[in-house]
Amino acid sequence: MATPVARTEGGRLPLRHSMVVLRCASEQHPISGDFMSAVLIVKANVASYDPWQTSYDGMAAFRRENGVIRDEVYCSPEDMTSILVLHYFDTVDAARSFIANPDLADALKSSGVIGAPHFTITEVR
Repeated sequence: MATPVARTEGGRLPLRHSMVVLRCASEQHPISGDFMSAVLIVKANVASYDPWQTSYDGMAAFRRENGVIRDEVYCSPEDMTSILVLHYFDTVDAARSFIANPDLADALKSSGVIGAPHFTITEVR
């Protein structure tokens, strides 16, 4: 299977992602309009954490406009260039649409993400 790529102004950025939907049982987060039902886990490496965080914060409107209802950012205390981001969505389809958005690849590249981030979609059940 070919590696998916996103087109960017500077070329093509390969995207690694898992299309497997993981299901987790949860009584605290029922699937309804009141709670999120999908989480997109993004693992990536960045050139430098502080400039990446500034760029990420500046993209809040983009995330909201593209279905992200909540997000969380984590980084390794031993390596501030290794990040994990959780994006919460109402539906799995919304998370898939977010990954497929060509503007996302441009945002990742311009924010200082090195190489291809890894995406995994999970679903609360």
